[in-house]
Amino acid sequence: MIGARLFSAILASESRKVDSHSMKSARILICDFAPAGELGRSLRVVLDSADRQGFEARHEVVEIRRAAFSPTDLTRLLARVQPDITFFVLTRSLFKRAKVLFEAARRTPQAHSVIAVIEDGDPIEMIEWLKGGAVDFVTAPLRTVEILPRVWRLLEKTRAKPASTSGAAYEPPEALRHFIGRDAAFVAQLKRIPMLARWDAGVLILGETGTGKEVVARAIHAMSPRAAAPFVPVNCGAIPVELAESELFGHERGAFTGAQATRVGLIEEAEGGTLFLDEVGCLPLLAQAKLLRFLQEKEFRPLGSNRNRRADVRIVAATNEQLQRAVDAGHFRQDLYYRLNVVPLVLPPLRERRDDIPHFARHFLERFAKRFQSKVTGFAPSAVEWLMAQSWPGNVRELEHAMERAVLLCEQTELAVEDFSPGKTAPAEKSFQEAKANVIAQFERGRIQDLLLMHKGNVSQAARAAHKNRRAFWELIRKYGIKVEEFREFDHGGFVGQTQAQA
Repeated sequence: MIGARLFSAILASESRKVDSHSMKSARILICDFAPAGELGRSLRVVLDSADRQGFEARHEVVEIRRAAFSPTDLTRLLARVQPDITFFVLTRSLFKRAKVLFEAARRTPQAHSVIAVIEDGDPIEMIEWLKGGAVDFVTAPLRTVEILPRVWRLLEKTRAKPASTSGAAYEPPEALRHFIGRDAAFVAQLKRIPMLARWDAGVLILGETGTGKEVVARAIHAMSPRAAAPFVPVNCGAIPVELAESELFGHERGAFTGAQATRVGLIEEAEGGTLFLDEVGCLPLLAQAKLLRFLQEKEFRPLGSNRNRRADVRIVAATNEQLQRAVDAGHFRQDLYYRLNVVPLVLPPLRERRDDIPHFARHFLERFAKRFQSKVTGFAPSAVEWLMAQSWPGNVRELEHAMERAVLLCEQTELAVEDFSPGKTAPAEKSFQEAKANVIAQFERGRIQDLLLMHKGNVSQAARAAHKNRRAFWELIRKYGIKVEEFREFDHGGFVGQTQAQA
């Protein structure tokens, strides 16, 4: 009786703490590795009693009987259920296997609060489990007074975060925080990655050489349910035309002259994960036809084989050219183009995000100064101005190489213009009017982009927020060459519908 009163008092106290968040329900996943035992059933009885304590613990039970249940299976399960809390119901004999699965899954965006439930726990094993990322563990016999307060406190911890406002600065997820840049057009594309990662729809990354297409593809993979499986990148432009099919789909021994052994293709290597096809427009037409069939049927046939094989692989493609032009010229299949280009992701060139150049330069300076044990610690003002004035046709990759060379050769503590381009001198001082005009232009461009990002590309709302006439606002958009469509978030409902249609 004392225990029941204490338990009610604990829940009442916790309820008062989080009343402002109205946390009345929890989505709970039970991964029962020992479905023949009583532990899972006991846990369900405890959770069923939660409604009598003032909140609903909605739970889904998955019985994990197969030894072949993989980290990829687990990450997909977590992505589907999206639980607030997950219980791993274990026996001593299954402890290590479940721990390996969890450690692989927790590296994905679906990492969340996991509690281990075990018949009898060795203290050392429990410490290892907690070091692996679990937030807690409970042992038999299971008691309501021990479990429900844990659930309540975890909900408070995971949900008690301030709600973002439309005008707040964008805080990217952990997997995107290594991206550099504050340019509004770039950030607008960055914000789409988590949704793109969640579904297996076709993504075509468009951008010039050096804009970071592979980095974005890796982020999509890392944030997807496939994160525990391989990410296999391939530059289609570097594959000889006659070997493209063999590289992608593999071949049997004797399939062609020189095929002295059976070879597994890149699609099989990427099983369960993501195959990134960079410069996809370079694929020959025959390879395009086989790739289209694979995207439609998830089946392929290695060269020289007489049977089809299946593979569970997501394809993400990229190109630095306009594929529509290749389609019009008959060099790229239109049906494959539509299949790959369900959702385009456009990466702006560095010359269109000049305000980000100093951030990249500082990042590369710190990296290369550490690598070369250089005494360089900063930039001369003229050097920053010179960097921002360049067109950088090779984009971020070109800037990175320029910074590496400059840090390696510089003998001073500050990088000067001469360190980037011998023989060059600092640009002539601008007049007051020129400097003023540049500052105004930078402010106007940045402010317009910020307003469009805040209002999701709605020009009328952005103009009202700027207290400007809609026509005048449009003129500023045209003046600075800003692409409004890059700030419009795609319709989630339509995106999911397309995904289902592709399935």
